[in-house]
Amino acid sequence: MVTLLLSLTLSGCGSGEAERETAVGASPTSGVASTQAGGASSGECSGGRLTVGDLRTLDAERDAGMAEAYDAARAWQRDARLIGLRVGCELVGTGIRWRATFYSKGAEELLLSDTGEVTVAPAESERRPTLVLEDVSFANLGRWLSKASFSDTTALDPVSGIEVRPSSEEAPYGPPDAPRNAIYFHVAILDGTDVKDLFVNASDGAIYRYR
Repeated sequence: MVTLLLSLTLSGCGSGEAERETAVGASPTSGVASTQAGGASSGECSGGRLTVGDLRTLDAERDAGMAEAYDAARAWQRDARLIGLRVGCELVGTGIRWRATFYSKGAEELLLSDTGEVTVAPAESERRPTLVLEDVSFANLGRWLSKASFSDTTALDPVSGIEVRPSSEEAPYGPPDAPRNAIYFHVAILDGTDVKDLFVNASDGAIYRYR
C-alpha cells in the first residue's frame, strides 16, 4: 500500500472519496545491514506475517532496528533525512525488518536502509516532511485496531506490512479527508476474504479509508 516502503518511496495509494472511522526526524544514533531486531523472541512473524497482537512488542525493538538504519544513512550522505518507514517480517526466517527510506537533497537520491539500494529521488521527495518517530507508538496502533474490532490474531498483509509516513499540504498522504500535518500508519488488514486498507492517525487513532 503505498506511499507505513519494494523500491519504496512509500507512495500513496488509492483514490476517490474517503471515509473516516474512529476507533531524521529523530537524531540518528553507525554501513548498511539488514535491520533485523530482536530475533522474534516474543513470537512476531512466527507465521510469516505480523498480527494485530504483535504490534504491542514492536516499540521495544524499534531503537535497535532504527539505530542500524540511521547508521546506514549517515554512512551514505551527511544530509540524509528520514522520510518514510516500512515495518514487516523478514523474507527468510523470523524477525522484524525495519526498512527506512532516507532522502538526500545534495545527492537527489533515496536510500533504502535494509538493502543499501540507492535510487534517483522523484521530484516530490524534497517536499516530503521529515518523519519524526519520537511520538510514534506501534502499541497504540495495536490498541486502536483492537478498538476497531480487530482481534489480536488478525493478520496484516505481509507484502505491505506497516508504512509510517508524515502528511503535509505540500506532500499529502492518505485519503482526501485525512488531516494534513500529521503522521499516519498505513496497514492492510486481512479480514477473512476481505482486505481493509486503513490509514491511522498516529496521534489520535482516527482511521481513514478510501472507498
